[in-house]
Amino acid sequence: MPACGSPRVMTTPDTGPAPHDAASALDATIDAARDAGTTPMRDAGRDAAATPDAGRDAAANPDAGMDAAVILVDAGHDAATLPDANIDGGNDAGNDAGPDAGNDASAATACNPAGRVGAHCLAGACSVGAMCLQFAPTTTQVAFGLPQGRDDVAHPGYSAVEMPAVASESAPFNAAEGTLCSQQCDTSAMTDTCGVCTTCANIVTQEPLLAAFGGVRTLFGTTATFGASTGLCRLDCAWDPATRGAGCPDSQFTCDAFSGTCVEACTSDTECNTTYGATYDGRLVTALVTTHPQHCNLAIGRCEPSATATVPVGAACTSSDACTPGSGVCLNGGMCAQFGCVPGPTGASVCGGSGVCLGTNQSSMAVGLCLKGCISRGDCAPGNVCRQLGLSIGPYTGYCIGVCNLDSECAPSETCTDTTDATGAVVAGRCVPRCTAAGLVGAASGGCTAQEFCRADHAGATYGSCVALDPFCGAANTLDLPAASTDCATGYVCDETLATPHTPIGAVAAETFGDGHCTRSCAASPCTGGLSCVPSGALAGLCRLPCTAASPTCPTDQTCNTTLGYCTEVRTM
Repeated sequence: MPACGSPRVMTTPDTGPAPHDAASALDATIDAARDAGTTPMRDAGRDAAATPDAGRDAAANPDAGMDAAVILVDAGHDAATLPDANIDGGNDAGNDAGPDAGNDASAATACNPAGRVGAHCLAGACSVGAMCLQFAPTTTQVAFGLPQGRDDVAHPGYSAVEMPAVASESAPFNAAEGTLCSQQCDTSAMTDTCGVCTTCANIVTQEPLLAAFGGVRTLFGTTATFGASTGLCRLDCAWDPATRGAGCPDSQFTCDAFSGTCVEACTSDTECNTTYGATYDGRLVTALVTTHPQHCNLAIGRCEPSATATVPVGAACTSSDACTPGSGVCLNGGMCAQFGCVPGPTGASVCGGSGVCLGTNQSSMAVGLCLKGCISRGDCAPGNVCRQLGLSIGPYTGYCIGVCNLDSECAPSETCTDTTDATGAVVAGRCVPRCTAAGLVGAASGGCTAQEFCRADHAGATYGSCVALDPFCGAANTLDLPAASTDCATGYVCDETLATPHTPIGAVAAETFGDGHCTRSCAASPCTGGLSCVPSGALAGLCRLPCTAASPTCPTDQTCNTTLGYCTEVRTM
């Protein structure tokens, strides 16, 4: 285990304790996934350098994905919903494929025999305190009741349901592959409680969609013992770019560099690239990453980018394809980092010529991550902050990372897209270019394109960041609310302010985001097709069909609100 007080990569807000460690800049691990606090819904691939936060926001899920991972630009999307796959939670005796099926005897250690926490089950049973997980073979689409999606040509950046489904786009659901002795743990705990040989990690398979939907919580849903902070005690391992890593029991596992633990090995490229999308009317679908896709290295069971050239730590990147093969990762903020360094006895050391080596987790066998070193923000590329360590590591006092909590951490020409979740806790964001005229569209906004508007940084702010003109809007926890109107440009209104919430879609929990879209106010754009411009009240500025109790006929996606005298939206999914 690392020495007490050793520095670690910090991506959580500096306002409180970080998982497993004390509340200080010197003693903080990371508790963020491979994505920022805002979600690039319109980004068709993993490249988050595209317009951030143009669609659905994920403010309700700050810890979606891996525990103990720095934020990557190319690892899927955050989501505000948490699917709840059906799980066989018993000891499953008689349905176990065998305690040692596929085991490589040469990989066996004193820590990973069948029946131990983090290893395979032993004839359907596990040690005291652990539960045997085993799933029937299925696909991610079936497990979570999600249809496949394709690009929606009518609404660029959104998805449409794929009809009929394409067999090659069905992703295998490999959670607890070959059975798994699972013990839930709290990733936000000050001290890791998993015990010797294991570390608490919020990771299930290497599929981006599962990380985006909340990692371990996707398996347990409302029965997750620690809510959004629920992880699993995973076997510690020594990551190596060319092997599955020492410590993992057999070929159904591989070592994850970020968490330093054994996770399910990948079995196909489809698994490595399945994430989620949303239809224009707000339905969740699966989607395949097509920009900078990863491939499954079957020899070591690991999803990997298609990198080819060795580059220095801190090199500019838009995906991990641009970083050093095997060990390189592209972090949010567009700078390459590299695994494999040794943090040293104090928990940090100089690496890569101009980098700082830090730990990313509490695993007893973990390797370090080499990040670009800095003294001040000016040493980092645009989109990054200089996160201070509180001590000097060679010539550096901090490291560059594309995660922020305050506007003041970003360059003067940038703003931080930090938000608050449903509990009021700060959700870290990114430093993005600042626009100077909140609410205005195109050139008048002071920095946005003709198809974007400047969304206020916070209520009352005169500046903000550029988003598409028609983002989702209308829910109490979408970005920059208290009021739905702040989700839209000046002269635009949210078209679903009175819509009822979604009912669960398959196994997916009810959504908490708004499914309306910002539309031009009829005060400036006259209504057509027999619709009337609502002059006042909750529907003011919208074109709606008048209705009464005696004549309640409405479009198929609306119902007659007899109190208001107009048709209003209602969910049909």
